[in-house]
Amino acid sequence: MQKPSQGNATDCVEQWKFIVYHTANIHCWDGCRHFHQCAHPPIPRETERRKDWLKVGSPAHDPLKEVALNKSLLNDIGMLAKFIHTGISNMYHGLMAKKYCQKVQHHSYDGMRARTQLAVPEDNHNVARN
Repeated sequence: MQKPSQGNATDCVEQWKFIVYHTANIHCWDGCRHFHQCAHPPIPRETERRKDWLKVGSPAHDPLKEVALNKSLLNDIGMLAKFIHTGISNMYHGLMAKKYCQKVQHHSYDGMRARTQLAVPEDNHNVARN
């Protein structure tokens, strides 16, 4: 089984290129540094026959290949390797803004500090539920 790119842009791009091969029922290929085959187990012959695979060079596969291997898109895909989801911090800031430190009210420094200290345990409790 292959490992995810884990922040490596080159590996992320190589994994993205799978789509061009996999959709054409090609599960092993050359031309990449680390990833030379799909991560899934071998497809049973009967299942393989029932699938509608794209034919290499067909009017469906060529545009897919053109889009998937577009240099500009590949640069963007490489940037995704370092993507960090901010949902958890957004939830914390939402909790602060709606429940503890509403912007329509003025709070002293000590009041803001106490409200923040009250919000932290609640947020920590809810993080595990996501």
